[in-house]
Amino acid sequence: MTYDLSNRTEAMISILKNMEKTQLILTRKMLERLFKYADEEEEEEAYDFGTPAIMTNQELEDFYRKEYEKMKELHYQLRKHVHELLSKLTPVHRHFGKDYYRLDTTEEDIKNLRSKLH
Repeated sequence: MTYDLSNRTEAMISILKNMEKTQLILTRKMLERLFKYADEEEEEEAYDFGTPAIMTNQELEDFYRKEYEKMKELHYQLRKHVHELLSKLTPVHRHFGKDYYRLDTTEEDIKNLRSKLH
């Protein structure tokens, strides 16, 4: 019995060594090549964006105020559009099953809303 166990252990060891030689080393070499190639790409893509322009506090304040106003206006337009769509909802009462709402609008209105949201 110990002889069989010893043979099986030796067989497993030889299988593992064979796998290590034929598969793992090749995988390691492929990974090394991949990382080497990735390092070369990073070196090629070194960009120089220059020094950023320094803005004064007033310029920053004006910039953020304008952006805030733009976002506020966009929010108002979207909210108005959603309210228009909600006003086009009509309730449908069914005798069997759940009641639901039907949206009486054109496909173009829905596309416009999607384009505004994206």
